[in-house]
Amino acid sequence: MRCVGIDIGGTKIRAILWNGRRVVRAMESRTPKNGPDFIGTLLALALMVSRGKPVRAIGIGAAGIVEKTTLTSSPNIPFIQNFDFRLLWPRSVRLRVDNDARCFARAELLRGAGRGAKSCFALTIGTGVGRAYGRNRKIVKLKEFEYPEPWENEYQQVRKRRDDGKLADLLGRQLVPLIAPFEPAIIVTFVSADEAKYKEVVPGVSKAVLWGNPDKGSYGAFTKFTPGLDNGMHAHTNDVWLVVIKGAYLYKDDAGQKRVSAGKFIRIPAKTKHWSGGDAKEGALFYEEASGKFDLVPAK
Repeated sequence: MRCVGIDIGGTKIRAILWNGRRVVRAMESRTPKNGPDFIGTLLALALMVSRGKPVRAIGIGAAGIVEKTTLTSSPNIPFIQNFDFRLLWPRSVRLRVDNDARCFARAELLRGAGRGAKSCFALTIGTGVGRAYGRNRKIVKLKEFEYPEPWENEYQQVRKRRDDGKLADLLGRQLVPLIAPFEPAIIVTFVSADEAKYKEVVPGVSKAVLWGNPDKGSYGAFTKFTPGLDNGMHAHTNDVWLVVIKGAYLYKDDAGQKRVSAGKFIRIPAKTKHWSGGDAKEGALFYEEASGKFDLVPAK
């Protein structure tokens, strides 16, 4: 079943093609500043990810107030007023539109980190802060979560200054009393790779750690390889798992070579000698997790 998914944010619009098992193609564009360009960008992204071939359904997640297939308003896209996505595609294509935080919460509650949990609170942290709550495998539609929090303007100002300490303090002070009354069994958070703060760890490799500490134990991080990066033959003491977001992660071991492109996954077992690098033009951006501290042991 070929489906297109579109995520509409205040900064970027992302589109993917889902074949019923995995994401096979992904593209993105800056969010336009006016209505006609907005429509053109949506149609172009859907057409490009599907390569002009028919799709069975389109799912759209957008920040703001959603009624059926209409985005009534969006706090970070001011020109949007009562925009009905149904007008863009024929009735033969199934269309589902919802608030982006609820889309994220639904995916995590049914198929992701919240699967099996009695309740789940979801946060999306980007241009704005999205909130959603689900319990008993269903998302609760809380209208107040479709509107910005009173402190969101302050959040955006601190975010622009890139003061991580003050941003963490602000989010901690505001989110704890927001989440506590729901007593969720699990909390899931989405942070865009574009919003993360990267630090070069070795020449050509930068990481943005999301949880844990790669110097001490298990962790999760966004990692970037510069175009044409050559890491040489090496091994890791612990297992590493990664999913590519952009570009391609190039891998080679005794069994052969692989090009791990956007949407694909690879596991690198502990102590496996291999070579890795980045695509010659795009490099690679991927999410990685490791079962223990990260190291790179040169090998022949």
